[in-house]
Amino acid sequence: MSTSVNPLVPLLILPAVPSTYGALLIGIFFALMLHGFSLHQGYHYLRTYVRDHVYLKCYVILILLVDTFHSVDLMVICYGGLVSDFFKPEKLFDATWYLLPGLTGLEIVLCQGFFAYRVYKIHHQYRYMIAATIIPIMLAMLGFSVAAAVKAFQTSNWIEFVKDTWLISAALCVALGLDTVLTIILIVALRRRRTAFHSTNSKLDALIAYAICTGLMTDVFNILAFAFSKSSPTDMRYSALVLVVVKVYANSVLAALNLRSPRRLGDPNTEHSVGNASNVVDVAIELASLPKATSRPAAPVAPRLYIHSSSNTSVIDIKV
Repeated sequence: MSTSVNPLVPLLILPAVPSTYGALLIGIFFALMLHGFSLHQGYHYLRTYVRDHVYLKCYVILILLVDTFHSVDLMVICYGGLVSDFFKPEKLFDATWYLLPGLTGLEIVLCQGFFAYRVYKIHHQYRYMIAATIIPIMLAMLGFSVAAAVKAFQTSNWIEFVKDTWLISAALCVALGLDTVLTIILIVALRRRRTAFHSTNSKLDALIAYAICTGLMTDVFNILAFAFSKSSPTDMRYSALVLVVVKVYANSVLAALNLRSPRRLGDPNTEHSVGNASNVVDVAIELASLPKATSRPAAPVAPRLYIHSSSNTSVIDIKV
């Protein structure tokens, strides 16, 4: 007696679509919106801060390229799973996303490198200790991401990759710890550099608030992604959160670079003016290493004014 096998039986073992591709699709929607913001910020930076060093411009372009490749990979994953294989539900969870963990880790490490360099510039006297501590942590984060990409390439579908989700959890844990440490160091350093000048303290307060907001935002997403990756590794909810936090990293770096706003000579908000009023002046307030605070009250140190002149423009950099 011959027995027939129901062709729908293999589909019963597949995870629920709302908690997998449904969650991933929502995460991709938000990620692509944030990618648009990062493109706008990158365009604004490249058009506005033309006098920045070439290496900084190349760094911004590299972040935009990696972020774009990351977004294109998201679109390819959605199109392949929800359009090309629409009538092949058994292929819905095939491992076509093996590049995603590597691109995610690379973009996060690039962005964390910016914040680490900012801490390095503030604590210049401890530069070797900071470099020896932070660089291995960043490399560990990238290593877990690359290992997850290799495992995804070696597996045939999402269900087989579940046993290797600990690599994603480890990468999220490392990113969470590094973000928290960098944010705390930056806040402490900024508070120790308060002076008797109200304008300088206002700028420092703004930088502290920005550091808290960006650090808290990335930490919240990393904590949620880590929790979902440990509690429900068969779902894609944590993947959706990771996609969003990657774009938050890129936008945080670009927003930090765009905090500086060029001013024109003759502007009532400009405190210093040089030369002809028709010339364009870039006023950039940057944090420089200041003498360490002592127990005795020291006399207020006035801001240092550096003037660089050229044939067509006059540039003023106020370093506090």
